[in-house]
Amino acid sequence: LESNEKVIFSKLHLVDLAGSERVKKTGTDGMTLKEASYINKSLSFLEQVVVALGDKHRDHVPYRQSKLTHMLKDSLGGNCKTTMIANIWPEAKMLEETTSTLRFATRMMRVSNDATVNVHLDPQLLLRKYERQIKELKQELAMHNTLANRSHVQYEEYTPDEQRELEGKVKMYLEREVQDLEVVSARMAYEAFACFRKLYDELRTELSSRPPAGAAPAGAFEEAAEGAPAEAGDPSVPREGEVGESEERGISVGIAPGNSRPVQEDRSALGDPGDGSADGGAGGADRTSL
Repeated sequence: LESNEKVIFSKLHLVDLAGSERVKKTGTDGMTLKEASYINKSLSFLEQVVVALGDKHRDHVPYRQSKLTHMLKDSLGGNCKTTMIANIWPEAKMLEETTSTLRFATRMMRVSNDATVNVHLDPQLLLRKYERQIKELKQELAMHNTLANRSHVQYEEYTPDEQRELEGKVKMYLEREVQDLEVVSARMAYEAFACFRKLYDELRTELSSRPPAGAAPAGAFEEAAEGAPAEAGDPSVPREGEVGESEERGISVGIAPGNSRPVQEDRSALGDPGDGSADGGAGGADRTSL
């Protein structure tokens, strides 16, 4: 049988204050006198607690002054119901004790209580209740999926095979092989997001391992030079220190060899007689240089 997880508990305190007789009137001695002094002392502390509870402007209540007041902390003020029975002796010789008892009862009437039901939730019973509710909700959800032709919907964690299958669907969706990725349950959404994260991490790792854009891999130029060596006898390949052949897009730049200088002609005989020697010499030198 399933019991209710709510447990109601309470406390019951029965205290006999043993009266407030005067020691000089009773004439007790010995152990009885000692007990009477302790009783009167406890009653004095109890009266201080009652006075503090009756004063609304007072914050501190001296519950810890005696064992009696500390034990009655849950029975005086707050969440409790307090009943006091005052016994009096209507005789002239007990008038002082009767008046003291009635005054104490009057102070006790000023104490206000706010009694509420003490309800405690048993964790074991509460756990059983939640397990039962989860089981019933799962059965109801399975029935709803069956009636809606959604019996293939899965709510448990995916197995490795199912995760690989879902990862393949996600890759097809990213490569635009399929237009839509149908999500039929919250569990599938969680697993799909996990696949997206896995693919993103793999792509980031692959990109971080690639060289920067525009940078040739190390050793590329050496491999190209070794793969196509220049032949010494090939006239199309310029030798070191020489000017290469002219190309359609420009002229190769280099150092001309010493024997390739053109023959200098004596241009002094070809100049005009009227020209100055200095100008003619300068002009001839410029033409020779060109």
